[in-house]
Amino acid sequence: RDGGLVSLSLQENNRLRFTLVSGSVLVLALIGVYFQGGKLGVEYLRTEQLRRHLEILRGLAESPTQYRILTEWLVELWLGILEWLRLPDPLVIGFLSFRVAQNVVILGLCAVYYRRLGLGLPAVLAALAVITWSMTHSLFDSDLSFNLYSDLIFYVIGGVLILGGRDVWLVPLVALAAVNRETSGLIVGMMFLARYTRGRGWDRRTLLVTAASLLAFAAAFLAVRWAFGPRPLTVPHGHTPGLDLLSFNLFRRQTWVHLAAVWSVFPLIALLGFRRLPVLLRRWLLWIPPIWV
Repeated sequence: RDGGLVSLSLQENNRLRFTLVSGSVLVLALIGVYFQGGKLGVEYLRTEQLRRHLEILRGLAESPTQYRILTEWLVELWLGILEWLRLPDPLVIGFLSFRVAQNVVILGLCAVYYRRLGLGLPAVLAALAVITWSMTHSLFDSDLSFNLYSDLIFYVIGGVLILGGRDVWLVPLVALAAVNRETSGLIVGMMFLARYTRGRGWDRRTLLVTAASLLAFAAAFLAVRWAFGPRPLTVPHGHTPGLDLLSFNLFRRQTWVHLAAVWSVFPLIALLGFRRLPVLLRRWLLWIPPIWV
């Protein structure tokens, strides 16, 4: 009888945790869209956001934006469904609801990821709030950036698969991710670093999966560029990529103001607590953020 009561109590506790996390994910996702959509404004969505979306679909966007096509296909499919349902203002509703869905998936996957890392419920909820805070401050000189949010989804899926020991699924994952955005290539390195053992290196299976993932990424990367052909390179504010664009960003006040808003004090906290992090997170922290920045 006592065992049954304990089992029932655990089930109720798990339901409570699931309800609390699910409710938090939904609320935070909506809060994020409230700020993201409010910052850009409805008129922006009907004009600039739509223009950028259509340019990619029609093969008229600049490089590398033109080759970030997967999420735009999904957005177009969603807009078509809403238009078929004859909803009022399907364009604005479609853009914002798609972002709600992206936020829900990102935060939901992050909750799973953090739990697999061993974080308790309070830490998980705090982490989800931090992510939402950062995403609401990431709109300077940008649109809704659907492909970037999908990139985050692919990264978190990769982390969950690696923690679950399902490395082979990274092969189709990185192929899909490459059609969405070229920055997803670092996912392959996440698995490679995760499976390193001091003194023994990597086992044969890890090397095979890594090689297959690299080939899948390269094939998808090249295929999407072959399909759309060469496109002129994006030149932000008239500054060519390289030292010219780097110096422009480094000496622009807005860069540091908005970077501080997005990052807040959390990189400092991560560095101060670096030695207390699990080895896996140390490896990923040294691998992804420096290259991305």
